[in-house]
Amino acid sequence: MTNEDPSRQRYLESLIGNLTGWDNPRERLEQAFAQDKFLLFQQRIRPLSAEFTSRTFVEVLVRFEDEERHLTPPGEFLPVVEYFGRLPELDRWVMRSVIEWFAGHGAGRPMRFSVNADALTLADPQLPDYLAEQLERNGAGADILCFEIPEGELLARAEVLLPITRTLQQMGCRIAIGSVGRQSVSFKAIQAVSANFLKIDGALVREIGRDKATQGKVKALNRVCQLAGIETIAEFVEDQATLNLLADMGVNYAQGYGLSRPAPLAELAP
Repeated sequence: MTNEDPSRQRYLESLIGNLTGWDNPRERLEQAFAQDKFLLFQQRIRPLSAEFTSRTFVEVLVRFEDEERHLTPPGEFLPVVEYFGRLPELDRWVMRSVIEWFAGHGAGRPMRFSVNADALTLADPQLPDYLAEQLERNGAGADILCFEIPEGELLARAEVLLPITRTLQQMGCRIAIGSVGRQSVSFKAIQAVSANFLKIDGALVREIGRDKATQGKVKALNRVCQLAGIETIAEFVEDQATLNLLADMGVNYAQGYGLSRPAPLAELAP
């Protein structure tokens, strides 16, 4: 949160309250952290060829549970968390909770959890030490974690982010570049980060069955990634026809409501 004058802060907090329906957004957020009101969900990332089927791969999602035990989607509460400057705190909670869940329910199983971390979180030079401590405490390997960075944020903050992402990769974590293809693709940035995965933006994926130019763009993007040793993930896959097209192109993974809907992380337990 920026250093604004008190009257403007009160106005903005009142506006946030009107948008969210929260009487006191600041107090509500404090309670959420103090009372552990955040819940972990996951959505499966499905392999499109047999060689990738040995490891369970999911994207980690966060939900907020209100007093009536209703689940609030991230689009409604994350702007509040961001406004009050607490996204890094939430990100660390997600990382710690995922590692602890894996230690209790997934140890010995080949699993990978893709975490959407804010750029401020990933730019923190203390993050690798924090993760190393959590992983060692829970007896987990760093290869269970994959950090997704939107392409736009990577391009805007490459100088700050790249040293941290390289350290995370040296530890064994994986890096995914998200929302690729929404604008012009910067392969230079993709090569610079030495990404392990590239997520093809859902706006492209939805159109590949209807638009030949979009289909050609996805084919070219996937071909370059395969040559560079980067595995591709198609987002927002909603039907079998799209899935078949992606498999024919050689895309490695697919994710979307046509394959699986978000579900509690606990449902991954054996």
